[in-house]
Amino acid sequence: MAVNTKVSSRSSVILMSLITILVGLSMMIFPALFQNTIMLILGLMALAFGLFKLIPYFMNKATATASDFTLGVTFVILGLVVIIFQRMLLAFIPIMFGIFLLITAIMKLRDAVDMKRVGAANWMLNLIFGIASVVLALILICRPGFVLSMTFSIIGAFIFVDGIMSLVSSIMVNVNYRGYRQSASQTIYDAATGNVTKEKK
Repeated sequence: MAVNTKVSSRSSVILMSLITILVGLSMMIFPALFQNTIMLILGLMALAFGLFKLIPYFMNKATATASDFTLGVTFVILGLVVIIFQRMLLAFIPIMFGIFLLITAIMKLRDAVDMKRVGAANWMLNLIFGIASVVLALILICRPGFVLSMTFSIIGAFIFVDGIMSLVSSIMVNVNYRGYRQSASQTIYDAATGNVTKEKK
């Protein structure tokens, strides 16, 4: 069970790393478009989801419930607020990215500890980049106004590199962890003598 949980956790880290890479790459290639349309897209998505919940309710479909009405109205209002006040809400994007980056930075620091434990050579590089990610995340969260003066390209580049580092470190931890387990499984401990020997194949 513990092994399956660890494999599932690593798969989640790899998936999050790939998403981070795609987001960072998009911000580098289309910075202006990303900045001008991100809130509009989020607003339209919320509005569409709200209408998707409301239409069946007003059409008296058997599957519609009161919760569909409540959820639909909530998302319609949320979508309209985001569309109307998108420039004001845009100031919260650095905070959201800061929280996301802080989560990935914590994962990166954990990976550095795992890499050191299994004997990976470049665990220190991952540790340094993890600390740098924490610092940037705190700046994004605590000083969003200052961050807005930076271009989306710079933020996208950092997020892109962060995703690459997370992906590489996760893969290296997996490889080194398999070797570590194989080496441990070949070790025999004699409780009577206290001797540790390698199992012969």
